[in-house]
Amino acid sequence: MNVPGMICFTLVVSLLLAQTEGRAFNDAQSREKRQTSSCDGGTRYDTFGVISTNTGDQYSNNENCCWEFTPDVQGTTWTITFNFDTFDLESSSTCSYDALTFYTENGPEKECGRKTNFSSTFSATDNFFQVCFTSDGSVTREGASGSYSIYADNIDPTTTSSLTTDYPDYATTPYPYYVPTDYPQFTTGYPDYYQYPDYVTTPYPYYVPTDYPQFTTSYPDYYQYPDYVTNPYPYYVPTDYPQFTTSYPDYYQYPDYVTTLYPYYVPIDYPQLTTGYPDYYPYPVSCSGNTTYYGNHGSISINDDGSYNNNQDACFSLHPSFTGSGIITFVMNVFDIEEATDCIFDYIEFDDGNTRLRECGTVAEGTQREFEFHDGRFNVCFHSDGSVTKRGFQATYAMNPVQEVDSDVITPFPVDIFNTTDLYNITENTTLPEYASVFWTVNTTMNATDDTGDDCNRDIDDLEGSYTLATDSEGQYENNQRCDITIRSPPTPHITTVNFTRFDLEDDSGCDYDSLTITSDEGTEKLCGPKESFVRQYTGQSVDMTFSSDGSVVRSGFSFDYVTEIVYCNATINAPSGTFESLPGGYENNMYCTYTINTPGPGELVFSFPSFDVETASSCRYDAVVMEGDRLCGTNVEGRTYSTDGHFQFVFTSDGSVTGEGFRINFNFTQTNVTTSPPATLPVSLPRLTQRTPTGVTNSVSRLLMTETCNQVLTSENGILTSPGNGSYANNERCVTVITGPSLPYILVVNFTTFDLESSTNCRYDYLEVDMGRGNSQKGCGSTWSDTTVEYTSDGGNTTVTFSSDSSRTGLGYNATYTLQPRGVPSLSNGECSYINTNISEGVIQSLPGTGSNYPNNMDCSYVFTRNTPFYLNINFTALDTESSSNCRYDYVQVGDDKYCGSDLPNATRLSVQGGSAIIRFRSDGSVTGRGFVALFSIEEHCNFDSDDLEGTYTLPTDSEGRYKNNEHCDISLRFPPSAHITTVNFTRFDLEDEPDCHYDSLTVTSGDTLEQLCGTRESFTREYNGQSVNMTFTSDGTVVRSGFSFNYVTQLVYCNATVNGTSGTFESQPGDYDNNMNCTYTINTPGPGELVFNFPLFDVESGRDCQYDALEIGGERLCGTNIGERIYSTDGHFQFIFTSDGSVTRDGFKTEYVFLPEDIQY
Repeated sequence: MNVPGMICFTLVVSLLLAQTEGRAFNDAQSREKRQTSSCDGGTRYDTFGVISTNTGDQYSNNENCCWEFTPDVQGTTWTITFNFDTFDLESSSTCSYDALTFYTENGPEKECGRKTNFSSTFSATDNFFQVCFTSDGSVTREGASGSYSIYADNIDPTTTSSLTTDYPDYATTPYPYYVPTDYPQFTTGYPDYYQYPDYVTTPYPYYVPTDYPQFTTSYPDYYQYPDYVTNPYPYYVPTDYPQFTTSYPDYYQYPDYVTTLYPYYVPIDYPQLTTGYPDYYPYPVSCSGNTTYYGNHGSISINDDGSYNNNQDACFSLHPSFTGSGIITFVMNVFDIEEATDCIFDYIEFDDGNTRLRECGTVAEGTQREFEFHDGRFNVCFHSDGSVTKRGFQATYAMNPVQEVDSDVITPFPVDIFNTTDLYNITENTTLPEYASVFWTVNTTMNATDDTGDDCNRDIDDLEGSYTLATDSEGQYENNQRCDITIRSPPTPHITTVNFTRFDLEDDSGCDYDSLTITSDEGTEKLCGPKESFVRQYTGQSVDMTFSSDGSVVRSGFSFDYVTEIVYCNATINAPSGTFESLPGGYENNMYCTYTINTPGPGELVFSFPSFDVETASSCRYDAVVMEGDRLCGTNVEGRTYSTDGHFQFVFTSDGSVTGEGFRINFNFTQTNVTTSPPATLPVSLPRLTQRTPTGVTNSVSRLLMTETCNQVLTSENGILTSPGNGSYANNERCVTVITGPSLPYILVVNFTTFDLESSTNCRYDYLEVDMGRGNSQKGCGSTWSDTTVEYTSDGGNTTVTFSSDSSRTGLGYNATYTLQPRGVPSLSNGECSYINTNISEGVIQSLPGTGSNYPNNMDCSYVFTRNTPFYLNINFTALDTESSSNCRYDYVQVGDDKYCGSDLPNATRLSVQGGSAIIRFRSDGSVTGRGFVALFSIEEHCNFDSDDLEGTYTLPTDSEGRYKNNEHCDISLRFPPSAHITTVNFTRFDLEDEPDCHYDSLTVTSGDTLEQLCGTRESFTREYNGQSVNMTFTSDGTVVRSGFSFNYVTQLVYCNATVNGTSGTFESQPGDYDNNMNCTYTINTPGPGELVFNFPLFDVESGRDCQYDALEIGGERLCGTNIGERIYSTDGHFQFIFTSDGSVTRDGFKTEYVFLPEDIQY
């Protein structure tokens, strides 16, 4: 017997067994450690960067870390090269333990072990390449760290024609990875370069130029300096190789040109680059899924109008016009992302360059987030997995620089405050730029004077501030109050953001009692009732607010703060005069700013330049203001006049070198070729239309209309409205136009092409008033309705249009066309045919264009009725005339699931809607048409609600004063799937009559074994349930009523660490493949002891001997593989099982259903 051989064999077997036991022991422990990963995986968008598996001495056990490369490169294919300074992973013959896996077009390639100067290059044919690092639960090593670089193949030089003169794509790809095989013109200047394009694609030391003897001739000293290629350019400074400056005369001049990727390249020190690449600036970076924005404010969006997609990844890189540190503020208009612990499924990630913050779930509209950033950019990324989707994300943002100034008294304020000398005393040494776009800290002595007093009126011209409506000792505003609040802004482009932090006025559907009316260039808005905090933005030169209260109910009023930000780049002015200016203190390098002027019509723009200092050059080829083909630079620019058709743009550009103080440009508009319709010549008796007689126009009114040339009666269903005068109206005008309307409800649609009247609070000077009768009127002034289509609703009868001007300022007046349309007829907009009803409780709907003529072919119209509360929609047809066919397959009206066609009137129909929308559809094909349909509708809101949706909202119906009814009984039921889940109910409002035992008005909530009775007034609160239903009952008595309650809810299925309390249920792993390194516990709580019968309609778990890799551990068994049969286990009322996976192979997972059999019925 070979004893030494047997001893060696025994030792080897023992070591292998020990290693296996150690690996299994470490597997169990490492599951607790996998959240401490130091791998820097994630999505990379740059074409050069670093990657590392760990930051410490050794990587962790059970790592599963991936890098996804989605670069912004040209061409259909690209190449990625990895160079590793360190590569030391646990070694095995097939890299089955620890490995770095490259997912190539030909399949995964694994690398492991210890390597020196390891590099590898791969090709990709789409915009994605993935590398993953995995480690098991045993041995760890030093890890892998290095850099990657990406360059494009198959670049089409015709795509950037402006750059093809010398080096067409040189600026877009970092040296040394640029391979100019498509540019044969290089073969003249560099005769051997084209022959050996791979020279620069392979990092030294693998390239040894001994096979290219011709290099030693053209470059006699090149071979003597082989270390040239060992240091990545730009660190090579060829001061010792003067011969290079002859063959490559500009090489030494541009040592840093290719070290920075566009658009971050700022060649301050190389003004000569602007000659070879004069158009370098106009190509902003953008690619599929990833977008770069430039400017200090804007908006970003991920499917805010629908729902986002599964497996979606998108990033926004936001770059302000300034460099260095800053603060970015986001205002959320929509934020609705699948919620999960640590946001592991879907999320928005905010990245300031140093720290990343993930957010998910739902936040209220108007919620703000603020971050500081330090490197001149801020990144926002979105990711979704393969399961639940939500509405998405939409936000506006503003970026402001952070500037520190040494001062004795540090006071943040906008600079323009100092122009108000009666408010502050300023030291004589204080000098500040005009209308700064940021907040500055200034060393000054400041004595504030309080101008608030007891008066509620305010006239403000500060760039920021706040306002609170005065209240009494009980916190209520006064009855019969009127307050005028005006916020004035400078004539330069700007955005004024008004943030209402509190808003609580008496509620009424028409805001007829207490209200706040806001008028600006954006239009007029009337607000009342209680509202959550909200934000409005305005761009006009003033925001005029009027608060009025009647003599009855009072509430707590409103508060707001506001800030005005001056816009210096990409600015728009909608007015006949204004001012544009560049950044205070001098413009920046590589700017590209567009300025837009929208005027009331065609005419001439006269520009003056009170300040102009732009780098001077022949033909203004460096920096320039470009107007209608004229390039302006230098100083002392004379005035210019240009024609406009109503829309005029000019551009300012700067290169990467010298800058100047910038510019201030004023403009004034003069309208030309204005044609005004002649006044109507009226007959002695008013004309009549068939079945329509002008009502309410007496003989005395007729005589008045005939004696005043600007007064008229219009009897046509469409016509023209215009102000008196030629180019501008006169003072002290008063013109009355009567538009005769039908007795049935109708809509007056007015399309204003020009609207320019003197602006004032409440339009008390010059105005145009449209009076539809019955107290329904609207006033406009300033530019309220400029280039706008306005719809005025009438219940029937005449409409009176009154124009009035006072004795002071005048304007261009107005020009408009009008059309009368029946109410309930859908409108056509961008190819969509729709009628939307959100607040009308009864009325008429008709086919387009009404019953006066046949409907068109190929129509698909929707009549949408939307409410926040449950309602019944009653439809009663009074006329029907469509093409007839069996099953109504050609033309039809569809109500719910029923289709109607032909000429037989259907019976009255009622639809029950749980909250949301009911849609009636009218469709016609391409052949026979008819007169269409007319139907009466009415809406009855009710309070019952029964839903099996996974998410939704509910609001208790209230009356016109915002109160629920007496003696109400409402049943609300939310039903859920049998799978493990958590339902989160978020009560956003809760206000019921208060009583200690909730005996009067109350909401009773039952789910499973829980019961809760709620009443009184509460701040917003949240409840979570895991039963198969949540049942609520609201009751009110016959006395006190309050504003009721609202809630939203979302049900999230739980795939890991789930609990079901019940006699039957379902557990399943996450959709798609389960993850590596999972450790999930599932719990079943039953009413008592008995047996649990399990079935497995889906089971696909990685197979292994004794299920050593992935397994479902249940009742003492380890289950893996596929096709698992029924299992029965005993329970004492509490039963648990576990699913675990290792760090390698994954499968589809499992779905198991159970039924509980109590002890007394087992058989």
